[in-house]
Amino acid sequence: MSTLEQASLKWNYVFNLANKLTSLVIPLIVTPYITRVFSSDRLGIYTYTNTVASYFVTFTLMGISMYGSKQISLKRHDDIASNDEYATLLTVQLLNTALAMLAYFLYVTFFVSSNQDIYWIQMLYVISAGFDMTWFLSGLERFREIAMRNVIVNLLSAVLIFIFVHTEVDLGIYTLIKVGTIFVSQLIIFVPVFLKQQFYLVNVKQIKLAYQGLFLLFIPVLADTLFQTMDKVMLGIYASYAAVGLYYSSRMITDIPQTVITSLNIVLFPRVTHLLSRGKRAEAEKLFYQSFTLVIALSIATAFGISAIAKDFVGFFFGTSYESVADYVPSLSLYICLAAWSGTIRYQYLIPHSMERVYVVAIVVGSGLNLILNVFLIPYFGVYGSITATIISELSICIYQTYPIRKEIPLKGLLSYVFIFGGLSYFMYIAIGWLRLFLLGRFTIFLLLVSEILFGVLIFAIATMIYVYIGNPVLWNMIKKYLESRKKV
Repeated sequence: MSTLEQASLKWNYVFNLANKLTSLVIPLIVTPYITRVFSSDRLGIYTYTNTVASYFVTFTLMGISMYGSKQISLKRHDDIASNDEYATLLTVQLLNTALAMLAYFLYVTFFVSSNQDIYWIQMLYVISAGFDMTWFLSGLERFREIAMRNVIVNLLSAVLIFIFVHTEVDLGIYTLIKVGTIFVSQLIIFVPVFLKQQFYLVNVKQIKLAYQGLFLLFIPVLADTLFQTMDKVMLGIYASYAAVGLYYSSRMITDIPQTVITSLNIVLFPRVTHLLSRGKRAEAEKLFYQSFTLVIALSIATAFGISAIAKDFVGFFFGTSYESVADYVPSLSLYICLAAWSGTIRYQYLIPHSMERVYVVAIVVGSGLNLILNVFLIPYFGVYGSITATIISELSICIYQTYPIRKEIPLKGLLSYVFIFGGLSYFMYIAIGWLRLFLLGRFTIFLLLVSEILFGVLIFAIATMIYVYIGNPVLWNMIKKYLESRKKV
């Protein structure tokens, strides 16, 4: 890979990471305020209705986010072919939006009896999906535009929440701000893309071909959406809105490190696909192994890290009424590692190698298992039941996706890194615990939390460098070559 391509990949990751982190960190900054304005029950209403609306959004996009990015990435060297793909997929997207809006209108009118005003506001979220152009820009690896858009819009959202949301009766205003900023963010990118590209209504044959390609991915996308959201819906059905709010808050914490890892996969997905389309298989495999090693280290370290700081983090950000969230985070942190593994296999190997069938079956099996386990566990164990179902289901996805390619990837080497970085992360976990015992009562909760985070990062970094230098000369040489290449950029 040339130094120019490495620089491009680096900045794409930075931009996409900034995009994802902004989408999570800004809401996290707002969270201490929101959790003191809304009870877990009121926050649960927003989460529940937003989850329901997300199903209609999933139908609207129908796998276009992944399929479109892949198709544009494959054809980006040909302006005519890429524009044809753009016109076809946008036509499909607009058709889906019209159908989703009609279905949502009928659902809210005839099947919703409580909190109907919140449901109607959430309809704007469904409409916004029709203007989603991130798949087009990501296929061209133009992550800078996506990142800048989201940073600005999320900052605006935070400001509006602080200005207009003050009491529990402002839940409707809060919902409008959340979905309204999503709608605006989609328009900001849609308009310039629409004006620059040539859009035309394609013929029926092109639409059918697009639906054939999309349908293969729609099944896993739908299954994945159900897998990611069904726990919230079923907690609302079998437990309470308060349980939904507490679980949502727990997931908010674990989603931050997971977002960092997902950003890496999203950036590398079009690059690996492009390399394979050019016949550069060895280069793609090298990139896969290097990034997978990094994913393992990051996911395990963050899982142990957030478990170590959970009590102080929840106490500072959420307040005493949400203190049970701290009990859920350590159990849920295991999901970070499993999701990182399955996501890397999916985005950097299965889909670029056109092995979508393995991915489809894995997600469907995992979602089905998650549904069954939730039905049996939530009524008896509440949030813990949902967490258990999520972890077991994600583990099944990891195993199913990995087994068919076990001889094609350096599986033993990757698993050895799991144990190595697991040991280093556990050492960091113990060190943070010692620091907490020493500083508790001497620092404010904010200073204690900051100290724990900085100390944990320092300990893990030092331990990792010692291991790499002494115990892994291959990885050490790899890092040295990478640093030398950076000097040339």
